[in-house]
Order: sequence, then structure tokens, then C-alpha cells
Amino acid sequence: AVAAVVAAGVRVVAIPSGTSGPNGTADTQDLGIEGALVVLATTPAQARALAQAQVSTRLSAVVVS
Repeated sequence: AVAAVVAAGVRVVAIPSGTSGPNGTADTQDLGIEGALVVLATTPAQARALAQAQVSTRLSAVVVS
């Protein structure tokens, strides 16, 4: 598979934390569970492209500051 940019130059609005693990205390990232929520400000076209990529393949995000 070839990597492709789905949305570039989008603003990260939030990275919610405090997701509970199975015992109700740990963050899912601490548990090694895949998947995390990142809220982005996108155009409608970027949102559609991200949604399509999310259901058809693995979606990874790279945040550059």
C-alpha cells in the first residue's frame, strides 16, 4: 500500500484526554489500545476524504508544530 495525504494544513482543535481503560482509570494510549480521537477543523471536502480514508484503510495522523 502507498501512503497518501488526505488532508494537509488543517488545524487541530482538540485532542480529548481522560478516556478510561477497562479499569476506569487509565488512558487508552497508556494501555496500548489503538485509536484516539483528534478533532480537526477541516473543509467539507477534507472531512469527506478523512471519513472515506477512515473506513477503507488505516488512518494515521502526523502533527507538525
